Amino acid sequence: MSFALIYALSALSHSSFAATEELQEITVLGDLNRTSAQDFVPSVSALSGQKLERKKQSTLGETLSREAGVSSSYFGPNAARPIIRGQDGERIRVLQNGVGTIDASGTSPDHAVPVDPFLIEKLEIVRGPSALLYGSSAIGGVVNITDGRIAERLLDESQFRFQSQFSSVDSGRSFGLLTNQRAGNWMLHADGVIRASSDYRVPGFAHSQNLRESAPETDEPFKKVPNSSNRSQTGALGVSRVFDQGYLGVSYSNFHNRYGTVAEPTVSIDMNRHNLGLAGEIRDLGFLQSVRLKSTGVIYRHQEYEDLEVGTTFRNRGVESRVDFKHRPVGILDGLFGIQHQQSQFSAAGEEAFLPTTKNGAISFFAYEEAKLGDFTPSAGARFENSSVRSIDSDLFGAGQRRGFWSSSGSLGLLYQFHPEWSVALNTAYTERAPNYQELFANGVHVATDLYETGSTSLQKERSKSLEWSLRKKGRASEGRLSLFVQDYDRYIALAPTGAVDADSGLDMYEYRAIQARLFGGEFEWRQELPKILSQGVFEVDFKADFVRGQDRSASSSLPRMTPIRETIGLNYRLNGYFTELEWQHTHDQTFLAQNESRTKGFHWLNWSAEAPLETSFGAFRLIGKVQNIFNVESRSHVSFLKDKAPLPGRNFIVGIQASI
Repeated sequence: MSFALIYALSALSHSSFAATEELQEITVLGDLNRTSAQDFVPSVSALSGQKLERKKQSTLGETLSREAGVSSSYFGPNAARPIIRGQDGERIRVLQNGVGTIDASGTSPDHAVPVDPFLIEKLEIVRGPSALLYGSSAIGGVVNITDGRIAERLLDESQFRFQSQFSSVDSGRSFGLLTNQRAGNWMLHADGVIRASSDYRVPGFAHSQNLRESAPETDEPFKKVPNSSNRSQTGALGVSRVFDQGYLGVSYSNFHNRYGTVAEPTVSIDMNRHNLGLAGEIRDLGFLQSVRLKSTGVIYRHQEYEDLEVGTTFRNRGVESRVDFKHRPVGILDGLFGIQHQQSQFSAAGEEAFLPTTKNGAISFFAYEEAKLGDFTPSAGARFENSSVRSIDSDLFGAGQRRGFWSSSGSLGLLYQFHPEWSVALNTAYTERAPNYQELFANGVHVATDLYETGSTSLQKERSKSLEWSLRKKGRASEGRLSLFVQDYDRYIALAPTGAVDADSGLDMYEYRAIQARLFGGEFEWRQELPKILSQGVFEVDFKADFVRGQDRSASSSLPRMTPIRETIGLNYRLNGYFTELEWQHTHDQTFLAQNESRTKGFHWLNWSAEAPLETSFGAFRLIGKVQNIFNVESRSHVSFLKDKAPLPGRNFIVGIQASI
């Protein structure tokens, strides 16, 4: 894993709030000469500007679900986390401005990511092992969110942006506003979003035919998915001081979300997250070209209500910080080194708590160097991490149980630019991941997965070896990427059936155990401008396809909830700020099944969208119209725990307005 990618994630120059038609390039601080995602050894995608605006949905997972190699966990419309190359949960790190979100979204699929997509300025997706960058829990990939709440540079003029949107499938309403104001060498930021939606509509029965036949109900949900409504509010304030050699800033934000859980008709979740962020940089310190600091402190609470009674309360309090030291070139070598620290206390209390209170900590040291040898750029990186997990105040396994781990990871990469527009990259990595508190100490009914889960305090580190090859094209009229990857695990920590049934709950018992596993697959992306058809405007074709297979080599079977083969092709037309696109999505049947999994039928979606600019004396407005799932096709996500209870939404008309003043 090329460690130069840290600058694609945490040292990007912020994009303007003004709408732009083209994807903004990645601009890396220092002399690494990175001008686009094509210049990095791993597979990276960056979304910003109007291209990001067109993809935004109500959750982070759904916003990214049509990117190559990325799908969504889709636990209903309110909780959807990114899945990268078949891996999810704690193997995928979701970062906000380069540091962790410190929540409970990786613990259970019904726990939402506490980020509103409206406020995202830029998204970076790192596919494949990223443990060298952000810790052992990034062994499957990284999604980094940039929100611009701490400004890194001075703006020439004040900015104000708002957006309002309505969706028919759930009677969804949203309103958001954001502003950046300059006062001398100070930058001030404020933002806020309000969302509300009702139960969403589907083409037919909410429950699948298999579920209706195996567990018939007197009143089967029809045309709507019960208990899928949502109410959320978020807001933030930020201030930063920008000076000649860098900046220093602080921000505070609050995210509050109350939503129904589709798994149970009478259960709702009330989530509240307070976040204090600190960021700064200083440049030109002799041997050091720059020193960058990112830090966040979080108080997170998540309560699950049964009707009006609080059933279970999850809490997570923690701090995460990192400091990156970018040194000046030494001969042909250029690189960086740094330190990262994480500390948190997680607790679950109540009738359905299946996890003890745990104290979790980690400290890591990393380094990366690369050399420029003509058209070749070899790179090498290493990371060493010490982590610990300790259970307290619990009778699940006994208070005071503690496990500590030393983890090490390394990578070698090579980028070859054999043509001004073409390059090929090869990357190999060895990564280790320490088991988390859930895998070590779980013991009880996990309502979201409808299983009785047990951990194992004897689990050892998860170890993987990976290899990725990619061919990239970067040109004005066309660009694309073909990537092939394989990742082998000696000890893949999987939730596997024991064959027993819990006497009290009647649920199947599953335990976390180490198996041998392999994930392999490929992705293809291509954007091509078409020859001139009309005298004005540009037609463009955008094609994406991906596949991933997960194998349990210990049992000679498939891993559960693997993303099926998918293709997406879009034809769009642009003219003087006007935009329209017709998009076809095809998801194949999933027939590679794990034990106790059922086959999921594939589906076709046809989507249409259009945008029109409106210039006024008050500012630049943009009118938006979309129709998703035009033919109202019943479709279910194989990667979702609730595929038999919560299909994807039916036909959805969306209208909205954006304004930049």
